[in-house]
Amino acid sequence: MLSAGQGGYPVAKAWRIAFQACYDFWEEDGDIDILFAEKKIDVFNIGVKLFDEYFHTPGAAKKDDWKTEAMPDRTETFILQRTITQEQMDILRLGNIPKTMDDKWFWYMEGSTLFAHRSWTGFCIYEITFGTDGHHFVKVNRYPKQYKCTNIGEDTETLNMLLDWWTQPKYDYYNEL
Repeated sequence: MLSAGQGGYPVAKAWRIAFQACYDFWEEDGDIDILFAEKKIDVFNIGVKLFDEYFHTPGAAKKDDWKTEAMPDRTETFILQRTITQEQMDILRLGNIPKTMDDKWFWYMEGSTLFAHRSWTGFCIYEITFGTDGHHFVKVNRYPKQYKCTNIGEDTETLNMLLDWWTQPKYDYYNEL
């Protein structure tokens, strides 16, 4: 943010002004990609938090919509290589609030990260930070009392199947894992 924080100018106010200007421009011209770059991590983190607050999709699932447990300390990470279209990302951003006992997953997004929780226990199984290049950073639960899988290959296969189901125009929870 140009001059944000300089001379006492409020960082959050600068972000909100930038978001409003971009939104106004987008509303006029429609099809445009906007990229925010910031070299100060503290200013960037404020922007990320405010971005979700400012552009949060009405009706999208939020963390507080369900009983959730934080990802435990015992985790493993890997890169998931997969193309995610803009339409699929829009579907994922809506999240999922289970409507029946058969619906096994609750998920929501914060920024570019999807948090996938088992609906009955609230255990966080996957955190997926989506990249723009088809390489997505995955953190997977490895606490054996919460999740039994210990194989990245199996997790990759499972996660690809889940993403296939979750990104259908109408999510079909009866046929998932």
